Amino acid sequence: MYSFASRKNFEFEVWHWPSAGVVAGIVCGALLLYVLTAFLLARLFRKAGVPTWKAWVPLYNLWKFFQIGGRVGVWSLLLPVVILSAAALALFVGDCGYKHDWQQTNEIVTLVSLLVILILATVAYVAQYIAAVWSITKKLDKNLVYLLLLFVNLGPSLWLWIMALDKSKWNDKLGSKSLAPEMKKKDAKKKK
Repeated sequence: MYSFASRKNFEFEVWHWPSAGVVAGIVCGALLLYVLTAFLLARLFRKAGVPTWKAWVPLYNLWKFFQIGGRVGVWSLLLPVVILSAAALALFVGDCGYKHDWQQTNEIVTLVSLLVILILATVAYVAQYIAAVWSITKKLDKNLVYLLLLFVNLGPSLWLWIMALDKSKWNDKLGSKSLAPEMKKKDAKKKK
C-alpha cells in the first residue's frame, strides 16, 4: 500500500491553473471594486476641494487620501510593498513547502526577511491609514462611531460609503491639518 507518509521528499509536478471563468470572475470583481472605490473617493475629494479626477488614478488616489487626512502621501507607497511581500512570501513558502528543503540557511533568511517586511509594512500602513481616516472623519464633523464603520466592508468600507454620500461639509480646521497642496491653495484664497 502506498502512503504519502512514507515519502520523505515529494513534489507536485502538475500545476492546475484556475479555469478561465474563475479568472474572468476575479478580474471583473476587482474592476467593479475599483470603480466603486474610485467613485466614492471622487465624491469625498469633491467635499475636500481636491479635483475628482485624482480619485481615478491608482495609488495616486491613495496618496491624496493620506494627504487630505493630514498624513504624508508617501505612506501610500507601503500598500504595494505589503502586496508584493505577501505575494513573494506565498510563492516562496509554496516553493519550499513542496521541496521540504528547510536546511539551507539562505532560504530561512529569505523567509524571515519577507515575513518581517510584511509585518512591519502592514502595521505601519494600517496605523497611518486609520489615522488618516480618523482625521477625515473629524473634518466631516463625525464621531468615533463612524470610524468603527471602517471595519464593516461592503466592497469599499461602509465608512467610505457614508462619508462620500452624506450631506456633511468639509471643515479643514477639524482633525489634522491637510497636507494636500490643493487644500493649501484653498486656505490661501480664503485668507485674502
